[in-house]
Amino acid sequence: MALLLSGLYFAVFVLIIGKFLYDRRNLIFLNIPNPALSSNIVYPVIALGLVSAEYRFKRIGEYCFTYPDWFKFWFGPKFMVWINSPEKIQKVLSSQKCLEKWNFFYGLMERDYGLISGSILESFLPTFIDYSEVLCDNLEKKVEDGKEFDFFLYAKKISFDILCATSLGTNMKDYSNKPLYEKVFHAYETRIINMALLLSGLYFAVFVVLIGKLIYDRRKLISLNIPAPIKYNVLYPVVVLGLASAEKRFQIFAEYCFNYPEWLKFWLGPKCMIWINSPEKMQKVLSSQKCLEKWNFFYGLMERDYGLISGSVKEKWRDHRKFFNFSFNLKILESFLPTFIDYSEVLCDNLEKKVEDGKEFDFFLYAKKISFDILCATSLGTNMKDYSNKPLYEKVFDAYETTEIAMNAKFSIPFLYPQTLFKFTKLYREEKKAQKILNEFQRDILNERRKIIGKSKLNANNNDGETVERNILIDHIILNEENFTEKQILDHILTFVSGYETWANALAHGMLLLAMHPEVQEQLYHEIKTNIKSQEELKNSQNVNNLSYLDMVFKEILRLLPTVPMILRETLEDFEIEPGVVIPKETNILIHFYSLHRHKHIWGEDADEFKPERFQPELVAKRHQFSFLPFSSGSRICIGYKYSIISLKIAIILLLQRFKFNTSMAMKDIRLRSYISLKLCTPHLLSIGKRN
Repeated sequence: MALLLSGLYFAVFVLIIGKFLYDRRNLIFLNIPNPALSSNIVYPVIALGLVSAEYRFKRIGEYCFTYPDWFKFWFGPKFMVWINSPEKIQKVLSSQKCLEKWNFFYGLMERDYGLISGSILESFLPTFIDYSEVLCDNLEKKVEDGKEFDFFLYAKKISFDILCATSLGTNMKDYSNKPLYEKVFHAYETRIINMALLLSGLYFAVFVVLIGKLIYDRRKLISLNIPAPIKYNVLYPVVVLGLASAEKRFQIFAEYCFNYPEWLKFWLGPKCMIWINSPEKMQKVLSSQKCLEKWNFFYGLMERDYGLISGSVKEKWRDHRKFFNFSFNLKILESFLPTFIDYSEVLCDNLEKKVEDGKEFDFFLYAKKISFDILCATSLGTNMKDYSNKPLYEKVFDAYETTEIAMNAKFSIPFLYPQTLFKFTKLYREEKKAQKILNEFQRDILNERRKIIGKSKLNANNNDGETVERNILIDHIILNEENFTEKQILDHILTFVSGYETWANALAHGMLLLAMHPEVQEQLYHEIKTNIKSQEELKNSQNVNNLSYLDMVFKEILRLLPTVPMILRETLEDFEIEPGVVIPKETNILIHFYSLHRHKHIWGEDADEFKPERFQPELVAKRHQFSFLPFSSGSRICIGYKYSIISLKIAIILLLQRFKFNTSMAMKDIRLRSYISLKLCTPHLLSIGKRN
């Protein structure tokens, strides 16, 4: 009998999984043009009951505000369409086809609540008036003592009296000397608690179903017609469970790329992923409109929307990308050249004191400050010299670092991912504090620019220097605020300012590599000295672009140490990556630029060495065009890549004109780790001397 029962339970379990998968597929193909929320979002936070009733209500409200029209989603195993707009609410509530209440929800009450779940009660105005007067009489005694009291205790009694009088024809004054009130109230509360327990049991059942779904997906992956090797049991404990350091995790990722130079399938925790390593397949993925979506799980760990970096193509990404392309055209970049020169000179001035002591120092600490200054000046119209006596730099830098550490922790240690568990950690409190600092910084700058623009609009002839700069990114946004929500504006500010770290890393990596290779440094200095006679020549970008050896050096720096070592995408539709091989919809794709740039079958046996000559035009022509992707490619290529190239080249030129860079480090001493950007595990140790 036990075996029969076990077989029956297993059959029911399989049927539930089948029904779940059928409903899910039905949802995907429903002809309802509204966004679909992943069940993985709503399920653990709302359905599993790991949070308080207050937090559940707050989370439900957030979804309504985020999707003001409508959306479809999964509530545990149940498919639902959530209506938010008054127009659609009118159609639903006015239709005879939508009169039925959700029997699952009301069935949990274990009683038929009659017209409560079907119609509206008739009005009993005289009774309402009489009992409301009774309520007022009962409150009279509270006037005398003047103390605060719980009004709900009085309200629930009079409410019970009114309902009994109008629905049951019973005058509850007959029971005034009996403990009926409290008994009835207690009984109702007990029923509500029982209903909650039933829901909890249901959620546990759904949890079991989702485990079944995971097993099904795992089998589906193995049977997929993708001729790539499968790896899953190795990466999970080492990478995902956080048993290794950031440095070790980065090494493991790179090793898999080198061992599987074409592609592979693997599991990152419970997530199926296709890892693309060959330039041919990267070209197909990055050039396809079906692979534009970023992996929302990974970027969701940031707890912030980083605008164009993590924005969904299903929402406003396309419109915003088109809008911001204006801010990075050649004419505007030319207007920034004096700013790039001025702040690079400030960096050189700050380094002068390091010439005298001759000791090694961490160059990155200087690079990140000047990078932050440049981005604030060109993107936000803010002169950071105004903050020179305030601890703003370190606060903002520490805040960015903290948010990145928090994201990495959640990515590496699965039990930290649910917000319910993560919020009990010290890192959660530090992350919230960091986010508050960043929010205040962004909002202060936004409000300041709004004031300047407001003054400019009031006085079009204002000559006091506080004018609207259409070349400044934030001014361009404010002048077109109707296209953005307040949150979107702040998200975009965060996006562009957060680029300070990748810029600083690129400059620090470059100067370290030049210090390690003095012969390359001297050859580059000779080219600069021969072709750039004055700073005025740097104000023409063509003069910078004509420095061919600088271009080769710059590319070799980004080949060996790309500032963003990998990206993650998700397929929007079934995607044919090669004839007869289809990557299914909603499959995650990982592209590892760091390993691509070091594949020996592409770059030769000396791929790990620093050799700018490999970017000579005749050698470049022999390689696949997607062999070198320092800024990604396709529709989601880094929007500021031209900005980065010209500003970094100007900084390198001015630094080499004034200083000679040395280091005690060698190539073998470079140890790497990666969160979002590629970083050294050690300081960028440099010493400098003056050039004649």
